[in-house]
Amino acid sequence: MSYTRQAQVLPTIESGKTYSADEFAFQIRNLQRTSEGTLASVRGPCRYTTFAWPSRVYSVFHALLDQGMRDVLMVRSGSTMYTQTGWGTNAFTSVHTNLTETASYKYPDQFCEVGGRIVWTNGVDNPLVYDGYI
Repeated sequence: MSYTRQAQVLPTIESGKTYSADEFAFQIRNLQRTSEGTLASVRGPCRYTTFAWPSRVYSVFHALLDQGMRDVLMVRSGSTMYTQTGWGTNAFTSVHTNLTETASYKYPDQFCEVGGRIVWTNGVDNPLVYDGYI
């Protein structure tokens, strides 16, 4: 459900009144109307599943790219960098392999988002630049 209307400014006081969504809502997303006329969360179409990593997980990073329109979740497990591509049993896709895997790291994995791209380094391998697309 998506609903857009002209925004209204409410005073920052407690009135003790209940306001309906029709009266004051500017934009409503991922909500549905109940029989009482209130709003409730929409149940998503996907179910939560766990993922068994093939090796030790060194780092996890989340970023919003494309001006907040795209969620990107990256995970480095063993010598491979993965990105989340869905919610099933094959939810992660490899984006880079053959990264150094050693127990004697003196520099932790580092991520940052610069200009719509994710930059990763572990202080050993060459930095990896990822734009969020496979």
